[in-house]
Amino acid sequence: MDLGKAEYELMFRQSPLPMWIHDLDTRRFIDINQAAQRELGYTRDELLQMTVYDIRPESEQKRLKQVLDSLQDQPKVPAFDLYGVWTYLTKDGRLIEMEVRTTALAIPGRSARMTIARNVTETSAADAALRDSEARYRALAQRLQTVREDERVELSRTIHDELGQSLTALKIELSVLSKRLDPASQERVEASAAAVDLIIQQVRNIATELRPGVLDHLGLVAALEWQAKEFTRRTGIVCHFAQPTEEPALASDQAVSLFRILQESLTNVARHAHATRVTVSLVLQNDGLRLLIEDDGIGLTEERRKDHRSLGLIGMEERARFIDARLSIESAAGLGTRVLVDLPIRTAAGVSA
Repeated sequence: MDLGKAEYELMFRQSPLPMWIHDLDTRRFIDINQAAQRELGYTRDELLQMTVYDIRPESEQKRLKQVLDSLQDQPKVPAFDLYGVWTYLTKDGRLIEMEVRTTALAIPGRSARMTIARNVTETSAADAALRDSEARYRALAQRLQTVREDERVELSRTIHDELGQSLTALKIELSVLSKRLDPASQERVEASAAAVDLIIQQVRNIATELRPGVLDHLGLVAALEWQAKEFTRRTGIVCHFAQPTEEPALASDQAVSLFRILQESLTNVARHAHATRVTVSLVLQNDGLRLLIEDDGIGLTEERRKDHRSLGLIGMEERARFIDARLSIESAAGLGTRVLVDLPIRTAAGVSA
């Protein structure tokens, strides 16, 4: 970079951004502008007696030496050959984060580099706080999801066992009572018994929707097959399930999450897709398991996919993230929708298979 004196004064001296020039051979400062002096807390005279190592914490000095040594081996370097975020040590002992850009500078008889910096300490702290907040949110959301599933299991069991048994007992009582009544009264009691039968079935349906017993007792493959058949029975839309040759050894949270993702996908198909056919495939792979859900519907618009009110899609993404799975949704107008979930298989102890 060749600079005239006027351009140098304007760009370097008056720049609001910290800038300095150092000798690549001696690593000593050649010049420092006022913005750099303010950021680092040193006077110009103090910095001219120092090297670039003196404004770096000990933890970064080895890394800096490696970078500067590599630059010495390059006779010609492009503009802004070195950039990134580095930690700097101020005169009063504070550590600050600076985003820097370094370029070769033409000074007769010297191998020099000019650095332009920007203090990003507050930005870095804000980013770290945001990442921490997101991690806390994820952990909380995952915990709430686990609690919700536990509550579903308990509620399903209570409804099926206690309420179901009470209704069954009521039906028996009505049957006994009917035998002791006149024909006209018997007809009314039998109608009541039929209504109780309907309620019993509704209770079983509710309990199954909360937590299908087949998932806990027979495994994921049987649960997905049952869900596909139930979807066809309720909607009339053909749903074909292609299952693996063997039951995958999944951790409980993985099995539940895959089942819920299928549930939500089929709900979306029933509500929005106008499809005539759905294919669900569960495929064992060398490095894990793949769940594929495809329909021949009208497709998913980009607007709806990005709509923050599409809680079903958001829930599917969160469930996939909780089990370290990759979820992708491919769709185009008139060409249907393809939901793909890839995940590593974990044992109950949490170790990848």
